[in-house]
Amino acid sequence: MPYRVTLPPYRGRFRLPRAPLQFTPSGTHNVEEVRIATARDTWTIAHNRGRRPAVYAFTDGWALLAASIVHLNENVVQITHNVPLTGWVLLVW
Repeated sequence: MPYRVTLPPYRGRFRLPRAPLQFTPSGTHNVEEVRIATARDTWTIAHNRGRRPAVYAFTDGWALLAASIVHLNENVVQITHNVPLTGWVLLVW
């Protein structure tokens, strides 16, 4: 027999963070822009920096791309999405 549970209404406030996503380099951060000119559904980038950067993928219109980002090793990152696209990748150290 299934149980029926009644919960009281939630009266607390839920707040989303309001900080905008910023890609302006500050301090000692290094930013590398990589242009992907050939439409592909998997982008592989060899940056050869010896560490794993933060990776942001964008379409040509600079809309943030929902993609799977995998660091294959310390020098190579692979970005996979559903359809072949061209765009930009920002690597931030």
